Amino acid sequence: MDAGQNRPSLAAIKLRTKVISSYASHYRRACRALFSPATACPNPALNQICAESRAGRLAQTLGVMSSYIEKTGRAPDFRVAYERLPARQRLFQHMRSNVHWAADHDPTRQWSIWPEFESAKREPIPESDEPLERSTATMWVLFDQPEYRRDLRQWLRVGQEGFFMAGAERIAHFTVLELLGSEADAQMTLDIESHP
Repeated sequence: MDAGQNRPSLAAIKLRTKVISSYASHYRRACRALFSPATACPNPALNQICAESRAGRLAQTLGVMSSYIEKTGRAPDFRVAYERLPARQRLFQHMRSNVHWAADHDPTRQWSIWPEFESAKREPIPESDEPLERSTATMWVLFDQPEYRRDLRQWLRVGQEGFFMAGAERIAHFTVLELLGSEADAQMTLDIESHP
């Protein structure tokens, strides 16, 4: 086989160059919009709000999500304290890892619950930041069907331990710290019903 047959055509190279150049131009425009002094607010008291607005526009322009709360319009389901384990998969904000409960004897059962990593101040970290080796994360149940949530509640309680999973690999260990949003409401209802 001739080595020249494996080379991309000139048209394919031009197309790739155009796509890369277009993305770079789009990124430069978005950065100028965010950091340009011309976009500063005339009122110093509003500078923080304007800066956040520009950051939101940049995130939207680049297709970066700032938080699940903004995307879903609802509260997270629970908060965990996690610790990274030695694993090939790295942790990153808005990763699509699943959850396996430590007490579950079925090693193949995983739940579609995604973490949103937090800073030491319990605020979502930006997607560009690396999650801490040990910190907290809010957890978001992906499926909102009543049967799914009912089955999940047999595992979901404060103190329960589990793992963030990447396929069959355990990438972080966690402990449930508190129930939030609809899960906290559901737990209060269960408590009231069991103690009339």
